[in-house]
Amino acid sequence: MASLFAIAGGALLNAFAFTGTNYLFSKLKHSNAEEERKRYYQAVAETQKKQAKWQKERQKKLDLYNKYLQDQNESQRYISEIDEAAHQYYLATKQVQDPFPPKPEITDFYNPSDAQKNGEIGFLIIGMTIVGVVAYQIKKNVKKT
Repeated sequence: MASLFAIAGGALLNAFAFTGTNYLFSKLKHSNAEEERKRYYQAVAETQKKQAKWQKERQKKLDLYNKYLQDQNESQRYISEIDEAAHQYYLATKQVQDPFPPKPEITDFYNPSDAQKNGEIGFLIIGMTIVGVVAYQIKKNVKKT
């Protein structure tokens, strides 16, 4: 009998959580969430474009280093890490190369606003509190039976 109540309580808890999150998300849409979403997706697109360009430039530089090293019989293997390739190139030519720029990341183009961060933290705190209270009540009711 207790397992039946536990199953029913779990189903009720899941339904409550699903309904509650849908309700809270519908309320978030009326705030600045749409603007935040647009900023985020624009930053993702910009990051992807920059990463593609970065990858092409990185591959060109790797190919240049590897071709030179192979032409000089300094290396018979393909070097896949740019730092190692640049170091081997330096050893072979004594020419110092400019360091390769770091890979673009989403944080280069997008940082959530304080309102977005506070809203997410508040949403998590309220949601977890509600789930905890409901779970406690279910557990308390299951023990009584």
